[in-house]
Amino acid sequence: DARSEEQRSSSHVWLLILICGVCDATYTSIAPFFPQRALERGLSATTNGFIFSVFMVGGLVFVPVATHLSRTTGSRVLLTVCILLEAGLTAAFALSPLMHGPGAFFAFTFGLRLAQGVVATVYEVAVSALILRAVPSDRVGAVVGMQESARGVGMMIGPSLGGVLYGVGGFVLPFLASALALALLGVVVLVILPPPLPKSDESEGPPVTIAEVALRPPIAVTVAMLTSLAMALSVLDPVLGPHEHDQFNLEPSAIGLIFSAATITYALCSPLAGVIGERVGNFRVLVVGMLVTAASFQLMGPSPWAPKGWLPTRVWLLVVAMVVMGCGASTLTCAVPCMLAVANGGGLNTDAISDVVGGLLSFAWSVGALVGPLYGSAVVQSMGFSKATSVTGVALLGLTGAGTVLFCATYTRLQQHTSAMASRPALADDSVVFEAPFPLPPSGQPLPSNGATAVRGTGAAVASSFGLANGSTAAVAATSRSRAIASNKRRTFAAAHCSVPELSEPLIDPTAARDSDDERD
Repeated sequence: DARSEEQRSSSHVWLLILICGVCDATYTSIAPFFPQRALERGLSATTNGFIFSVFMVGGLVFVPVATHLSRTTGSRVLLTVCILLEAGLTAAFALSPLMHGPGAFFAFTFGLRLAQGVVATVYEVAVSALILRAVPSDRVGAVVGMQESARGVGMMIGPSLGGVLYGVGGFVLPFLASALALALLGVVVLVILPPPLPKSDESEGPPVTIAEVALRPPIAVTVAMLTSLAMALSVLDPVLGPHEHDQFNLEPSAIGLIFSAATITYALCSPLAGVIGERVGNFRVLVVGMLVTAASFQLMGPSPWAPKGWLPTRVWLLVVAMVVMGCGASTLTCAVPCMLAVANGGGLNTDAISDVVGGLLSFAWSVGALVGPLYGSAVVQSMGFSKATSVTGVALLGLTGAGTVLFCATYTRLQQHTSAMASRPALADDSVVFEAPFPLPPSGQPLPSNGATAVRGTGAAVASSFGLANGSTAAVAATSRSRAIASNKRRTFAAAHCSVPELSEPLIDPTAARDSDDERD
């Protein structure tokens, strides 16, 4: 019945959320031990950073292909294959100690990490598409909030589990344990997730492309704001640890706890941000979150522009700044329902754009995670930590203001255009009825070719008219359908199903008409 179907759908969504948490845990599990092992194998810190950052590069480049694969292959099959591939790639890392020399070790691990980034992008797009199709539009914000909460928990417990497993079984055990967990998860997905429903003929049409969605100004602004927020989350990765060590002489364990303050807050606040966004407006909550994140960077330094004595350089203030940043960044969960609302208002349904929205979300995350550390390292090296974080907060504040103005202006214009199109008078079945001053030939016979006139109406209608001396009036209905008309994007004019209704009076006999002309002569 309907209740049991709803329960099954809910369990499927929870499974997809679990996938996000487990995959992010395996991704971060190598953080406690792999960098040190790479240094021992003769790699430099910069080369080590390339191994980590190439994960995002692979995902960024492969986003358009991932969206196409998710649409054409089917998200369920694609998700299963990608999780099993990720398990195999993770297990292959256990073979890296067999590589002789730093060059071979770097090439092997760099290639594996690149492949992991590509596969991860594909399954993230598939997961996002399946979630968006499975939940009602008014619940997207809350579900995406739970998804991001699972990611936060995974990123938080991944390093801890990786460190424990490394201590128990050495370098190989963390990779084998992660691969086993992913393989079991892939089998569960294949067994539990239902196959996709067959598409009806009426819903078939040209696929919606990433450019078609992303080039809508309100969506482009939302993606830019999401990217800047993702960049703010990752900008501290290469610089906060050295700052804490130099400024407060903290141990690595204490530094990890300060990092986890933002992660824990992010995981706790993401579901709440999604629920609040559904009630007061997703874009409003996104803007407030960006403002809060910008304020956290002023506390982090602390800001050299603050009045003397107001913001002391203390560890507790740094912890407060990280908590505030995690709270503000959690509102990025509102970006997905915001993009869906804009696309739906423009005539695109959720099923048609779920893969594209998942691709845009992955694109924004990849760009932010790639640019953030590079920007953070460069700006801290040139300005120092305190001034650099303050400048970053001001820049994020300016981006928030500009994005808000652009979104409001473009979204209002889009609503006005949509309302104007909706208010145009239309006939049932998108038909146009007109009168042709000529007798139509019987069905099956070709029409003469001595003239044609295109007639435009609410839909697309084409009729042919011919200059005959005598004739009676025939009512002709012409209809033309296209997917572009449904999305209020373009109009096509082509000859379509023409039918001649039964006439109450017989058509004039052409022979009788010629006799009448002879008599007049």
